[in-house]
Amino acid sequence: MNNAVDFIQTLIDKIEDNLDQEISIKELADSFRVSQWHFQRLFKALVGDSLSAYIKGRRLNSGANLLLTSQLGINDIAYRLGFLSHEAFTLSFEHKFGLSPQEFRLQHPNVSYKDKPNVNQALLEHLPYGMTKQPHIELRQATVIVGYQTSVPSPFIKNENHCLSIYPSWKQIMKHRDQIQHHVQGTFYGLTHSESGDFTEQEIDYIAGVPVTRLGSYPEAAVVHHLPEQLVATFDVYVAKLDSTERTIDYIYGYWLANSDYERGLGDDYEVFEHVKDFSNPDELKSKYVIPIRKRKG
Repeated sequence: MNNAVDFIQTLIDKIEDNLDQEISIKELADSFRVSQWHFQRLFKALVGDSLSAYIKGRRLNSGANLLLTSQLGINDIAYRLGFLSHEAFTLSFEHKFGLSPQEFRLQHPNVSYKDKPNVNQALLEHLPYGMTKQPHIELRQATVIVGYQTSVPSPFIKNENHCLSIYPSWKQIMKHRDQIQHHVQGTFYGLTHSESGDFTEQEIDYIAGVPVTRLGSYPEAAVVHHLPEQLVATFDVYVAKLDSTERTIDYIYGYWLANSDYERGLGDDYEVFEHVKDFSNPDELKSKYVIPIRKRKG
């Protein structure tokens, strides 16, 4: 992990020195000899932000500093920081600071800027107590899930609260699960589906549902999703905190997968909660995080 930390810190330094340049995620990933998916998860695990959100945030902070410390025009600042237009810079700036660039310069607010980060170790605090670092490798049987689907921001495109965006699906399945015939009592799935397979869409699908022993009747608004029989890696997650699942995913994709004998297979990631009687009780929210895998070639 220390090698990964050192490498990401080197990349951060490189990004900071080239905020006005087009930064290619593919080139960065290739230099680390991993896929873009693995690279971005590793970056997010160690920095605490997606690469795209980090770059955008740093450019906006740099823009704020230039507005207060230079005589450069707003157009000049926008193009210097890689924004394609004055409008694009202004819209992003207003979203972050609540003021237009011109208002910001005139009001000269006392703002605390986030300095260039040193890579944090928050992920490492999750590992000793929050999850198993080595998964169970198993052939998991085909399963039919009936549940409720919602669109959520891709974790690599937008840096938003994942728990809030998936809440509508969970609210629906809690309300209507007894209307789903032949569902397995006390078992719930939280499933993330990407049409592209690499989560590069602006939005992806999330399904909160229950497994059924056979397909029967279910509410009209519900969806049916088939998980095939496949080889998977299953990680036990012991703690129920807002960021425990995110930290688990960060570790899996940022470190374990890149250093294991496996690569990600085709299919969906999902979280399984078993023997649940009361979802409001954190002690019952231990889960299993499951990813499809295949043996790495070569």
